[in-house]
Amino acid sequence: MATVPGVLAFSYFFASVFFALLGLQSQPQNRPFLFIPHALFGALAFRRITDVTTQPAHASMIGMFFCVWIAHMSYVLCLSGSNHHPPVSEWDWHRAYKICWNVRWVGTAHEAPSNTGRPRTVPPTTTPGTDPSQEQPPSVSRSQKDSSTRRIFLLKRLLSIATIYGINMLYEHTLRTLSQFQPTDFSPPKQSYLRRLHAVSTRESILRAILVLNFVWTSWALISAYHRALSVFFVALALDQPHEWPTLYGSPWEMYSVRRFWGRFWHRSTFRTYTGYGNLVAEKALRLRRGTATHKICVEFVVFFVSGVTHALTTRTLGFRAGHWEDIAWFCANFAAILLETAVRSLVRRVWGETSDRVGKGVGALWLFAFFFWSLPKTQFTKIYNGTV
Repeated sequence: MATVPGVLAFSYFFASVFFALLGLQSQPQNRPFLFIPHALFGALAFRRITDVTTQPAHASMIGMFFCVWIAHMSYVLCLSGSNHHPPVSEWDWHRAYKICWNVRWVGTAHEAPSNTGRPRTVPPTTTPGTDPSQEQPPSVSRSQKDSSTRRIFLLKRLLSIATIYGINMLYEHTLRTLSQFQPTDFSPPKQSYLRRLHAVSTRESILRAILVLNFVWTSWALISAYHRALSVFFVALALDQPHEWPTLYGSPWEMYSVRRFWGRFWHRSTFRTYTGYGNLVAEKALRLRRGTATHKICVEFVVFFVSGVTHALTTRTLGFRAGHWEDIAWFCANFAAILLETAVRSLVRRVWGETSDRVGKGVGALWLFAFFFWSLPKTQFTKIYNGTV
């Protein structure tokens, strides 16, 4: 049975959704005014994420969802203008709903790049001037094909959710069985590694390696499972089509540099919104010319900085007594690592020429692991050691 605070949190959330839908169906000049109550109720719901669930991992994911969604709507309603999302005429709530939740801008001219680096393929639409009745053999109607596609999609997604859940249960059981952590394992001195290399124990090194695995796996498993569950819900209700729910993450084999980790493996839910903010800062505030190296660097920095801010806000809302500034610093460190690896790759190519693909990927994967091995404890240990209020 839902608690009163939990019901209140959902009430704030649905009020925020209502004003977002109103804004999308309004003229561009009125949208910023409707964004204000949307953001206000969204912020009130965000402050109560711990009323929805007391599990930090799930509450953190819900908090990040609120942050990304509010940021997306601020860009759509206040910054992108009517060229990207024209006002919905005649109070078309379904179309407004499509825009409201489409943080990756799937199916639009501004869709976030796919994790593969190639354009995403979607089912073709009817070619103008052709007879739709001739697209399929008489024995197979379009509705029958759509129904079959939907059933296959739902079955695959349900199986994948069950698989993720089963593997995660096994992972958590194994971790609890093999790892007996103590508070001292996460004390402030243990955040440093290279400076105290002479005193580092094997236990510390194993703990850091587990932290890297845990960061990648738990984030992927939790977010993927929720995303696939939502896709099942909305496709089953026929509100969406299967091709409108592409998978979030790319292949794990793409994780052989910091840049490729974030650009090819990680989800692209924040790409369009945060790069929109970056372009705004670069072009409006700093007057940088689009396409220049300085412009690209500025946009990338804004993307990582805003990511750090949203994680810091979530950390603070969850009640952690420390780790807020460390979240921002860690994402900025990822930006610095990308600049470093870009410079090193350029230097290697000038001195030694192109390396073999296998060697390059192997060295890159080791570098990525080493960077996370060194940097993640600087933010995660702080939260674990200090705990919540």
